[in-house]
Amino acid sequence: MATLNELLADAKAKELDLKNKKTTLKNASRFTGSRYDKFRKNPANKSQVEELRAKQAAAQKAVEEAEAVFNTAKDLADKAVEEKRLNPSAEEKQRLQDDAARRGEVYQNPEGNQATNVDVGSFTKKIEVAGNYIAELGDEGRKQLAQQLNAVYGSKLPVTGKYSPELKSAYIKALSDNLIRATDFNENIPFEQFLVIAENEGTYRKAGGTGRKPFGTVSNPTQAKATINNVITNLLNRDATAKEVSSITKKLVAAQQANPMRVDANGMTVGGLNAEQFIADIITSGKEYASKKQAKQDLVADGIQETLNANGISYKPGQLKVYADRVKNGEDIKVIESEIRNIASLGQPDAIKKLMAAGTDLETIYAPYKRAMATSLGVNAETINLDDPTLRMAIGPDKEMSLYEYKKAIRADKRWQYSQEANDEVTNMINQVKRDFGFMG
Repeated sequence: MATLNELLADAKAKELDLKNKKTTLKNASRFTGSRYDKFRKNPANKSQVEELRAKQAAAQKAVEEAEAVFNTAKDLADKAVEEKRLNPSAEEKQRLQDDAARRGEVYQNPEGNQATNVDVGSFTKKIEVAGNYIAELGDEGRKQLAQQLNAVYGSKLPVTGKYSPELKSAYIKALSDNLIRATDFNENIPFEQFLVIAENEGTYRKAGGTGRKPFGTVSNPTQAKATINNVITNLLNRDATAKEVSSITKKLVAAQQANPMRVDANGMTVGGLNAEQFIADIITSGKEYASKKQAKQDLVADGIQETLNANGISYKPGQLKVYADRVKNGEDIKVIESEIRNIASLGQPDAIKKLMAAGTDLETIYAPYKRAMATSLGVNAETINLDDPTLRMAIGPDKEMSLYEYKKAIRADKRWQYSQEANDEVTNMINQVKRDFGFMG
């Protein structure tokens, strides 16, 4: 951000430049007075008169441009002075307190605002190099800029792509309005974003009209591309292709021309087209969106199915569809998952209910016991249901069993006597007896 001294120096330099341009204008204007009527009417002096008039017009334009730049810079400098007054540095504040104390007064803090977040120096730099910027844009760039400015201000700048002082003046005005808006909102607003906002709002268009003339209704290529890409990114999670931009831009412009925005006799804005909704309707009617939408719905259904399975709740396909449709209609899937866990927690000890209310599935809670049970009984853990009595006895209303206690308790299950673990234990006992009687080494 430019410093206060830099802003003041910049404003002073532009003030001097403005005075020089006014002198040039004054000198050129001398040739338009009545004293020179005889000189102007002489055919022999025609070329000189045209040249002088051209210089006069150029000088007038230069003055207008210099005034715009100067007024903006001066405004910025004044704001910077006021900001420094309202928000003094620690050193400046101490100096003011000392001065007040010497006068026998008490220093009062000014009602200051937060320091601005706007990069003022960036704006002033853009205004300074406005002419060079437009010159380097190229024909297509100048054409698009003119279209944008016409849409924002309701002006009639030529859209030939050629450089003109009018285009430069309009560009400087837009930069100034951009700065003022950024300052009001205390945030940097990129120039392209400002143009889109200004066109959509119609804030900067000239007042008046009969209500029959449409204004700001047709997107230029740059605005259309930005809007199309934004909508496609939101709906399809990717950037728009060049082919899509070209095709949708044609449709958008045609629709905007067919439904222009107007100001009626009462000054009310009527008609117009919501560009974002128009583009969204095109995208949502396509196969890609339908495919992605179906894939998203399938993922939702899979997620709900996993939650049902993880909490031991049996269901029919129709019930799963009811849950999925609720999400499709806007309900948060987390609400549905919580509902499933609440159902599964019925009859469970309070400790388990608390865990499930916090979002833990029954499958996760019993996982360590299920693994121990599968090992002891010699079965696949996936075949053990969450409502298996042997599994459920691991956690009672009063306490949870340790894994050691649980492994001992599993032996009460009739299935255990047919397990490899039971067989190994019996074999080990027999072998130990044989060793004790000397039948085994």
